[in-house]
This record gives sequence, structure tokens and C-alpha cells, in this order.
Amino acid sequence: MKNILIPTDFSDTSKDAFLYAQSFVEEDANFMVLHSLHPQVDPAYPYLNRVSDDFYNDREKQLKEFANINHPSSDGSILVDTFVSPILKIGLAGDVIRKESEGDTDLIVMGRTGSNTVFEKVFGTISTHVAQHAYCPVLLVPKDTTFKGVKKILFATNKDITSEEPMIRKLLSVLDGYRPEIHFVQVQNDIFNYYDLESEEHELLALFKKVAPNLTFKITKLKSDHAMESLFEYAEQEAIDLISVVTEHRSTIQQLFHRSMTKQMILNSKIPLLVMHYDA
Repeated sequence: MKNILIPTDFSDTSKDAFLYAQSFVEEDANFMVLHSLHPQVDPAYPYLNRVSDDFYNDREKQLKEFANINHPSSDGSILVDTFVSPILKIGLAGDVIRKESEGDTDLIVMGRTGSNTVFEKVFGTISTHVAQHAYCPVLLVPKDTTFKGVKKILFATNKDITSEEPMIRKLLSVLDGYRPEIHFVQVQNDIFNYYDLESEEHELLALFKKVAPNLTFKITKLKSDHAMESLFEYAEQEAIDLISVVTEHRSTIQQLFHRSMTKQMILNSKIPLLVMHYDA
């Protein structure tokens, strides 16, 4: 990974995400710290976006200060050599972030608040939109989260192992430099009949021998009518550092359990959540 996009609203949550990203990336990288300005709309000219020069300049200054203050490479706490580029764009945050994710962006790292207040629901909606519609993987960092390493990954899946190979490769590219234990976990109930991972263990062994010979893995099948809660309970019991889910790219059909599952995990996960996308 070379190009990391960090959206910010200057909150403590986005600061935590920026610091988390700098510790998470274990190689030289370019960090693009992005802030979007919502346009002021004149009712007489509803199609004209207006941002005053003073307001724009103040936000530009604030963005540069945010990027400089929260980039502690100089004190030795961050080991990689990174270059930080402040980017100020006009537009709705979700749309701006999605557009910036095109091209050379390898990963988005953004903070995620809860959904207990009106403010948090607004930014929860932005996180959900970005996670489901971005053109690259999105790492969502819950509020007050500090980086503590990546030793165990939960990979939630309901597909056969062979078809998951592209997603496993994508996961490994995001985790470049790490050698975590990967837990493949599926939740079954009387409504959803998921693929039997256990019967494919030999294929998984062959796949890992080919793409990641130094990694270990574990397969777990949970029986529950409450998939999200069961995954979170498993993650807590196993001391999982990162949860990985996959969603249909820019589609209304969610491949993980049911349509609202990814959204609920985005809003409720207390563990960093990596959202990847199947090609549309």
C-alpha cells in the first residue's frame, strides 16, 4: 500500500483514525488527509454552490494544521517514512470521499462514531456510504481506538473457499508486513444455508500454501439467529484485532448474511472493521 486516504472532520475520532493509520501501515506511504466543505446553497440559485474565500481559506489552514500536528513521525513514534498531503474539496462528504477513492488510492482509513446521537448518526451514515461504495478497501476505526497490532483477523464469509481467493489476496495486500492468524467464520441458522467451509479445509490449506505460506488459519461455524452479535462475541473471546467483511461493490445486494448486515456491523463494531468489495 502506497496511497492512504484519511477523511477528517477535525474531530477526535478522525484524529484517532489518522494516528491509527500511521501505525497500521508498515511501509513508506503517502497519506492524503481529506476534508470536504458542504456548499452553501442560495434558494434563489439552487444549482450554484457558494463558499466564501475567507471560509475556504480558514478551513484550508485548519486542515494543514490538523495534518501537521497529528503527523508525529519526527518524534520517532511512527517508524515509517510518510508524506502527508492535505486535500480540501467542495461537496457532500460521502460523494467526495468516494470520488477520491478512485485511481491510485489503495486504502481509506476513517473514524467511526456510534449511533446514539444525531451527530453520530450523520457520520455513521457517511461511514456506511463510503464503506459500501468506495473503489478501494475501507478500514473503519471506532472512536477512542488506539493501534495495538494485528495478530488475529476475523474473516466473515458465506462463500466457498475457491471463490474467496481474490478477497483473501486483497486482504493480504492490505495487511502487507503482518503475519496474522486468520479466523474464517460463518454464522448459520434455519433461514440462511451457507456454504460448508469445513468440507473445503483442504482447498484452504492449498490456497494458503500458494499465497501465504507463513500464515495460519482457523475455520469456525457458528449456529445462531443473531449473526452480528455472534460474530462480535466470537471476536471478543478470541481477542480479534481486526474484522474483515466483504460486500457487493456498489450494489444494493449485500453478500454477507443479508442486506443490512454490513451496515449494522459498520455502526456497531467496537473493533476496527475492514470492508472490501466484490467486483460489480
